[in-house]
Amino acid sequence: MARELQKLKDMISSVTGVVRPIPEIPVGSHMISRFAAPICDAEIPKRFQTPNMKLYDGSSDPEEHVAQYRDRMEINPILEKLKEACLCKGFGSTLTGSGLKWLLSLPPYSITSFSHLVNLFNNEFSCGRSFERLTSDLYRITQSNSESLRDYVSKFGMEILEIPNLDMATAVQAFNMGSKKDSIFYDDLVMNPCRNLDEVRTRALRFIRLKDDKKIQDMIGSTIKLEHHDKKQGSLFKNNKTKPYFKHDNQNVHAVKYDEDEEEYPKISEYCFSVDVGDVLLAMQDLGGKARWPRKIDKAVGYKDKSKWCSYHEDFGHFTDECTALRREIGYLLSKGHFKDLFGRKKQGIQDPENVPEKAAQPPPDARIINFIFGGSDICGTSYSAAKRNAKNCKLECGERPVATSTTTTQKFISFDEEDRAHIQDPHHDSLGITLFTANHYVRRILIDGGSSVNIIQYDVLKKMNIPESGILPRSSVLVGFSGETKNNLGDIKLPIYIEGVNTIKKICVIDCLSCWNIILGRPWIHEMKAVPLTYHQCVKLPYPWGVVKINSDQQEEKKCYTSSMKPSSKPTTL
Repeated sequence: MARELQKLKDMISSVTGVVRPIPEIPVGSHMISRFAAPICDAEIPKRFQTPNMKLYDGSSDPEEHVAQYRDRMEINPILEKLKEACLCKGFGSTLTGSGLKWLLSLPPYSITSFSHLVNLFNNEFSCGRSFERLTSDLYRITQSNSESLRDYVSKFGMEILEIPNLDMATAVQAFNMGSKKDSIFYDDLVMNPCRNLDEVRTRALRFIRLKDDKKIQDMIGSTIKLEHHDKKQGSLFKNNKTKPYFKHDNQNVHAVKYDEDEEEYPKISEYCFSVDVGDVLLAMQDLGGKARWPRKIDKAVGYKDKSKWCSYHEDFGHFTDECTALRREIGYLLSKGHFKDLFGRKKQGIQDPENVPEKAAQPPPDARIINFIFGGSDICGTSYSAAKRNAKNCKLECGERPVATSTTTTQKFISFDEEDRAHIQDPHHDSLGITLFTANHYVRRILIDGGSSVNIIQYDVLKKMNIPESGILPRSSVLVGFSGETKNNLGDIKLPIYIEGVNTIKKICVIDCLSCWNIILGRPWIHEMKAVPLTYHQCVKLPYPWGVVKINSDQQEEKKCYTSSMKPSSKPTTL
């Protein structure tokens, strides 16, 4: 019965196109070794590790694989008497695919040494051996028209490394023949022949350096021209910024959107006019020839959105408050000092001609501008000498304070207790002045002022921080002081302020005036940071996800500010 079953299996396997079944493995075949007794019986060391290398599948050079295997096996600390056995038994771990199948097909106990195994391996996969490169093969290497001399020399050098028996004269001739014939380097090689490849590389290096130097000089020249062009364009832009429109924009006044205008000129609602857009247009009409009015949009009526009306263009297509040309004109007129009467008063209707006064009221006399409230404190001193003596006593008692004055706690709620007053000199009527890391600078004399509705920085402080004027976004706005006096700002700037692992970008108003405070952080900063300032405890606390950050005040700097403000003959100073 068994013979007939075997005969049937042989008949099935002989049929073309039929997948042969996987042969059954005899019992005990795993105990049969391909190596002879001395190698088979040798005990492999416990710390023996097979080399980590690319597995051989029969498609590459077998000699190269054996060379890599032998070199990496030198890392293993193997005894001399066990080296033969380790080389033989570890060789199979570097094979895969057809290479591993070949090793498993070897007769049992047939391999007597590692040399015997390598010879069988090289003979089996001799088809994968690389052909020996000849020096004459270098004639196939040529320099293309778009290829640089540096790349050609590098490519030629890589090919030389593949040639075992290099003929120097033939290699030099092949290099000359492969070079571009219309190059100065080729002419030099012909007029002054080289004897070996070292001379070729040295001469090529001189030409490569010459070409690189010319390229650098061209780049420097183009950069200078570009900077000159940018300065010319910048001066043209700067001169034209004082005009309502550029000369080349005269025909495009009606345009709805300009990319540069979108960033340069804010929305009309951001100017904080006390009147609507219609009254602003009426104010522009009162200016007469000082205001410019555009022509209608040259677009077919069918393509205009009739649901949108622009009173500035007197045409359909967009709303008045969305008109970029109007925003640009308003920005220009504000820079010239117009529309001041549109700030800080309630909306008023158009007056009847009969009720218009014959003569405008005289402006009030110039009042003294009070930038900050100082003086009058019984503790800090009501005179300059008393204030100076108080500040000197604080310095002697507290000593010089470090720059970093913030700490972090793990509590999730904000509270103040007597421990927060440990660093304070009592009694005091001091304001809350701190030091913060702003725009990569430690800035002292930063006032936390809950009575200010805007964040303020002095223009001189930006200069000392080496921040260019181009970083200021021009925006005309009016700041109202304690007694109703007004001050026009230079614009807004965004500066990073770092506090205990959090770097936030804050918009700060830039003013040009003398003050003893470098920066004033008002309610915008306090509310955005959810900060809780307390002058009695001389600190401000901010809630963070990982805890509450406490920033202590700098009483010494605050007293210096107080002293500076109390001296009538001295001007406030900045640090």
